[in-house]
Amino acid sequence: MKGIILYFSGTGNTKFIANKIEEEFTKNGCEIETHSIEEKLDLQNISYDFLILGFPKYFEYIPHNFIEYLKDNLYYSSKEIKTMIFSTGKDKMKIYFHELEKILLEKNYKVIVTKNFQMPDSFTLGKGYKKVTRKDIREIYDSSLADIKDIVLNFLIDNTIKEEVSDITASIYKTIYKFKTRDLYKNSLNFSVSSNCDKCNLCVNVCPTKNIENINSYIKFRDNCIMCCRCVNACPKNAILYKEKEHTQYKENIDLVVS
Repeated sequence: MKGIILYFSGTGNTKFIANKIEEEFTKNGCEIETHSIEEKLDLQNISYDFLILGFPKYFEYIPHNFIEYLKDNLYYSSKEIKTMIFSTGKDKMKIYFHELEKILLEKNYKVIVTKNFQMPDSFTLGKGYKKVTRKDIREIYDSSLADIKDIVLNFLIDNTIKEEVSDITASIYKTIYKFKTRDLYKNSLNFSVSSNCDKCNLCVNVCPTKNIENINSYIKFRDNCIMCCRCVNACPKNAILYKEKEHTQYKENIDLVVS
């Protein structure tokens, strides 16, 4: 039985979960590959029996870039492919997966498991950001690993487990998401670099939307920012400023996506 995991991860949390899910399927005798959507994989030429999708939730909703990726790159399957969807976030609040499920159903992918995993808060630019303690992080990881064992087992025996969100709550989520992301591109104007920047170009290379450029040794932020904060957390000098301020870096899992 062969599977594939497709994920988007801004600061490493989603990749952490994707890797652990891969490990659990391997323990159960499955052949499985894990790929970031940034790899531009040609899915049409890959054969697999099941699909796992993962992403960080943005304002309790599905990132636009992930939905667009699936619309453009996931082809209709002649055979029904059973599918798992997971999200990651700083809390246990459930996410509305139905919009993504609809897209998948049209391509003959049947979703039987959905799950949101609580992970350490990686949005260090947020107001009131408070770094979690090592004890809290250990508890979060242990809880996530236990949940992974459970959902993989249920997935393998075709036992449907879905986290349900009411239509009213989903409508609220979608409205908030649209409001919060309506002018997301304007956030690029809030980024700059301090004098600590040594023009190493790491931020240029790791930005998932190629939003950062080094033009004649001048770091410029374009208008395609999705606020994943990968650049802020990956910078070895912590030289990337947001609203002219230096922010705490999230270092728990960032190395998973920049190494």
